[in-house]
Amino acid sequence: MGGEPESKIQLQVLGITNASHPDMYTLLLGETSGEGRKIPIIIGLPEAQSIAVRLQGLRSPRPLTHDIFMTMALSFQIEMIEAIIYKCANGVFFSQVVCKREDKVIYIDSRTSDAVALAIRFNAPIYTYNSVFEEALEKLQELTSTMVNNRSEEKEEAQDIDLTDRDSLSSLDDKTLQELMQKAISEEDYEQASIIRDVLNSRK
Repeated sequence: MGGEPESKIQLQVLGITNASHPDMYTLLLGETSGEGRKIPIIIGLPEAQSIAVRLQGLRSPRPLTHDIFMTMALSFQIEMIEAIIYKCANGVFFSQVVCKREDKVIYIDSRTSDAVALAIRFNAPIYTYNSVFEEALEKLQELTSTMVNNRSEEKEEAQDIDLTDRDSLSSLDDKTLQELMQKAISEEDYEQASIIRDVLNSRK
């Protein structure tokens, strides 16, 4: 005899943050009730922009890919019922977009980023299972560890730099310089902020 089917757990989009890799972002999903568990999913820049635009209530000058898909679906009387993240294996999440046309329900395999981008356009719920949370917990711990290590390395690098020396500042990347400039401004160290600004402007 087979086991009882798993109960679905509803998720919500908590936010999108920079990932440790260039042009990659972390989509953070969390359960709407219960223990407040979270699922981190690495996504690309186009998908991150597509999700962020919709969440922020912005309108793109031209339709994005997910907007076109929604328009086409609605033109053929196809509704999206839900998105389901049904499996996590080796850090990769597997999802389905569940659609309905008249009395027929269709399950379409999808990247999780696309499933989420479509769900927020159709106002469709996003679900997962407890087994996915268990697999994702290890991924979240790895992600948190990486973020902490990266921040520690950046802090150590910044401490070794003479922040009043332009040549030393030139060895830092733009992101680190931007963070240092914002820190200087928040501390009202406008002289330091102007030095960092000049270094950034010299790269344009």
